[in-house]
Amino acid sequence: MKFLLIRSFSGFGDRIEHLLAAFNYCVKSERTMVIDWTDPVWCGEEFNKGFDYYFRLKKVSYMPLSEFKKIFITNKKNGIEMKILPSFFENIILKRSNENDVQYTFSDLANLMKEVINNERPDIPCDILVTTDLDKRNNMGIIAIPNLIYNYNIMNYIKEDPNYSFLMNNNFVSLHLRGTDRTTYTEKYRPDLTNFSHNQDEYISNLIKKIPEDTENILLLSDSNILIEAFLEKIDKKFNIIQTNNQKSDNEVSLHLKMEKSKESKNFELLKDFYFMTRSKFVVCDTISRFSLVAHRVCELGKPKEQRLKT
Repeated sequence: MKFLLIRSFSGFGDRIEHLLAAFNYCVKSERTMVIDWTDPVWCGEEFNKGFDYYFRLKKVSYMPLSEFKKIFITNKKNGIEMKILPSFFENIILKRSNENDVQYTFSDLANLMKEVINNERPDIPCDILVTTDLDKRNNMGIIAIPNLIYNYNIMNYIKEDPNYSFLMNNNFVSLHLRGTDRTTYTEKYRPDLTNFSHNQDEYISNLIKKIPEDTENILLLSDSNILIEAFLEKIDKKFNIIQTNNQKSDNEVSLHLKMEKSKESKNFELLKDFYFMTRSKFVVCDTISRFSLVAHRVCELGKPKEQRLKT
């Protein structure tokens, strides 16, 4: 059995793009996909609540991380060698993924995977191939999104939201305001990302311009009370504005990136937002946030090209 081990440490949008970009490669190469989201950003200190706690996959060979580790440890005890590439993962493969893995990124493998998918080369010769998060945007696997299945614990939580029935039975546009984790940027350092601290009014105005003309219902998503209040002051009162009951912040700390012992409640809220966004008629996003950009691409998948709206 051959494996592709995906080790993540970035935001949710990066994780999903990474996973989906590798999906068709695993199908073609008949590798078993293993996903390690046990990093502190996603799990906090709850190591057992990684990817497998929230999701499962279909139409690909897939193994939970815990089962993979059992096989790896058993083989090592029995003297059965498993070739790992890149080789520097041999000593850390059982450890939590983290940013120390960033010396090697998915883009280093992406072209090789494409060549395998297109029958242009044989599979990479190893038992365990390891990839870490993307270092540039890559949507080559977004079409595989229907094979990412929410576990029952997540779906039950989503269905408890007071807006669930309305959103599932009416057309709506999602609009995502990315705020709190951008407050540290300045005009000198990353001026393209200063929407919160310097260019708030312009940022909100540009997003409002992207709302389709026939929109009636807007699902407004953000972790920033400051941005939400600014948006509500500018938006035309003709729209029906809907908000989830997720936690929000009045300060400069991103709720999802904040280091805590448990990340479960934050992850549940994040996944609920993503679920609703991917069922929108359209997702209005700033193209900076990969979280909402991936959701936008998912929404556009089923539409003919002439009906797809630009971000």
